[in-house]
Amino acid sequence: MWAWGVNVLEFLPPFAWLAVVLCGLALVPRVAASLVPPARALGDLVARRPGLAACGFGLAAAALVFALPDRAHFVGDFLLRQGTVETSLKPNILFPQALPLDVLLHYRIPLALSEAHLLDAGMYGRLLGALEAFGLAGLAILLARTLKLESAAACAFVCAATFTGGLGLMTGYSKAFSELALLTLAVAAFGTRVAREGRGVLALATSCALGLALHRSALALLPSALLALVLAARDAKARTRLTSPAALAGYAVLVLAAILYLPAIVRTATGFDMSQHFASEDVTKAGGLLAASFAPRRLLDLANLFVFLTPLAPLPVLLAPGVREKPMFVLAALSASWFALAFVLFPAQGVFRDWDVFVPAGVALAALAGGLAARTMTGNRATWAGTLSLVCVLLATLGLLSAHDRERSWARVEAFMTGPPERTPVERAKTWDFLGASWHHAGRPADAARAFGKAAETSRSQRMYLQWAMAARDASDLRQSQRVLQGLVSFAPQTALAWTELGSVSWQLGDYAEAARAAQALMRLSPNDADVRARGEYVERFYAAWRDSVEGKSPIGPHGMIHGVTR
Repeated sequence: MWAWGVNVLEFLPPFAWLAVVLCGLALVPRVAASLVPPARALGDLVARRPGLAACGFGLAAAALVFALPDRAHFVGDFLLRQGTVETSLKPNILFPQALPLDVLLHYRIPLALSEAHLLDAGMYGRLLGALEAFGLAGLAILLARTLKLESAAACAFVCAATFTGGLGLMTGYSKAFSELALLTLAVAAFGTRVAREGRGVLALATSCALGLALHRSALALLPSALLALVLAARDAKARTRLTSPAALAGYAVLVLAAILYLPAIVRTATGFDMSQHFASEDVTKAGGLLAASFAPRRLLDLANLFVFLTPLAPLPVLLAPGVREKPMFVLAALSASWFALAFVLFPAQGVFRDWDVFVPAGVALAALAGGLAARTMTGNRATWAGTLSLVCVLLATLGLLSAHDRERSWARVEAFMTGPPERTPVERAKTWDFLGASWHHAGRPADAARAFGKAAETSRSQRMYLQWAMAARDASDLRQSQRVLQGLVSFAPQTALAWTELGSVSWQLGDYAEAARAAQALMRLSPNDADVRARGEYVERFYAAWRDSVEGKSPIGPHGMIHGVTR
């Protein structure tokens, strides 16, 4: 699992290897040449009939994410976010750092639809994701036109910017990063237009304002937007458009958003984020933020992540030095801003699980890499436009299939945990906990008990031990369940549920001495509960009679009952 960003095929059905075969064939020059005519036709559609092209590419992306919903529910806060709507919990309790637009899109609207019996939380997330995938393709086409791409190069760019690992957030995941990916591409499209022509300031500023209302990491959108305005201001013709009524309205919208949301963003960044993401337990143990950011394993994880998000990730390093165009400067600044944040951001559950927070950076990188690649597709190099388009679509589909196949996805997560390499204690605890809960819900209690046991090795919490014990009990391993509960009451003797479960399991095992000890503990914890006392006294009498029978002091009745003890 050193190369977890590129080994998805190992955990997919055999038919998925067909995609690799197709990619390999597409690299054969003669096959690559045969892919150029359809790519050229689609590219001409982008250049001449953008509306029709947006519908075509958008429907393809929307159909793909809707057909392959995320069934593993592993990424980020998938289960927690969906559960918040399903149980009508208050988002300000579970997610006090969430901004208003995030709460509106992912709590208030789905809750209202659910209460009206129109859509459940899961279907709402899938439909919203399909709409966002459609919008992503439309913005990619808008950006291709702004970059003045034509023919097969335009098709290659649209596929590179649309079909990325980021589509995995549009398969039912209800959190702000999918919309933030959309806004990132919007800033790329409108920012390049502003830099080139001075037009689109209102759209650019509104995209940034929506980002500030959505999530605090949208601050990464601002440097590239500012660069676009600076580049436009250096051109005499474009400069005159920066003071138009529409542009002034855009500045006003952005200033208003900053006034409304920047105080909350700063509070969260200096409070919650500092303890959870920039000075977490893993960061502290690694020697601080700088040392942790440059740790070899961390750098390898980031490399895996960005290759997983876009197969074109290495291209900017190879091609960017030769670019001297204003629009590409904007795309480079957008990628650099997101990458700088990604470099020092340590998500609470690790990069492998919390890859959602890096998706906007992946989308920005895909747009930059796609633009650079498209710029080189002239003359003989245009032969590879169809190949690039096909590879992006196929690899994005494999990524979606990975999360859609629940059992195989869980197998991949388990392989990541067992390594090598060995993961941090925090990652191990939280990821094994996820596997334990998932396997228990899927009716695999023995696997769940094993996972909770692994999680408990690095997280000695009462909840973890209780789940471990209950999973072992459901797997009919009563001895393991008893051992776990005995360990739990040794460090958390005030946990009444643990004593109750210990008494029940011990009784089923015929360990009446331990059952009596549990009953006595429960009576001490609830001295005024008559029902607890009655049950406890019964267990004590039964244990005393049983002990006497074993020692030959009390006879056993014909049906195995001990004389003198009745329920």
